[in-house]
Amino acid sequence: MYQMQSVGKKSPARGAFTLIELLVVIAIIAILAAMLLPALSKAKEKAKQTTCVSNLKQMGIALSLYTGDNNEYFPYTIQNGTQGNSVNIAWYQLLIPYLPNKSSGAVLGTTSDTKTNVNAVFVCPTAVFKNMPPPYALTYARTAVMLGNGANGMGTTVYAPRKSLPIKYSVSDTPLVVEAKPEKTTDDSSFDSLGWTGGAKRDTVETDLVKTDNASRTGLDFRHNSGNSMITLHADYSVGSINYKTAVATWSEAMWRNQ
Repeated sequence: MYQMQSVGKKSPARGAFTLIELLVVIAIIAILAAMLLPALSKAKEKAKQTTCVSNLKQMGIALSLYTGDNNEYFPYTIQNGTQGNSVNIAWYQLLIPYLPNKSSGAVLGTTSDTKTNVNAVFVCPTAVFKNMPPPYALTYARTAVMLGNGANGMGTTVYAPRKSLPIKYSVSDTPLVVEAKPEKTTDDSSFDSLGWTGGAKRDTVETDLVKTDNASRTGLDFRHNSGNSMITLHADYSVGSINYKTAVATWSEAMWRNQ
């Protein structure tokens, strides 16, 4: 028997959210965001550190290839015009043929009419310098281990190459390239060298190691892990992280100069 369906009967309407329910949802979202944002920030910093490690590993490979092609000599710290070049060429520029072809967006040159794109391998993504916006030219510096031999056989000149061997201290501890701050706030600032002490520019390692606040240092840049560590390339071309306290305890002028 056909049964007529009731007409006009509506299903009960769903009630709207109350103010308390909305506040609870907002509170839950806020708690989740507070939990996730630090983790995301750490993951982002870790990714930048990984890029920095990759940069220094590529420099190590380039240095190894360069020394293999040049009778085990490191590149000139600065190869000037008297060495057969029209303009000065720094150690990092001599490594460019051994590095992947990618530009950092910055330019660097030793004369006003000679500017070259800087390889992105020489720029750490974590680097941030006060009053100096990116793109940066260089954010790393060589140690005096690569400083050329002077008349007395010691590392005293930037205008001569130096043998990569022997290394007088542990090759896995002796730094070749470290993270550094700029000398000046211009697009052609040089980060190429960092000495231990004395009157020459960038001779700031000894004084920087006394300063516990990274912002007050003028050469060394412990830019990772909230200003407590840096990535370094060592004399065996290995790459590792070193924290400030370990650097103070292990680095010495003799190691820095390989003397």
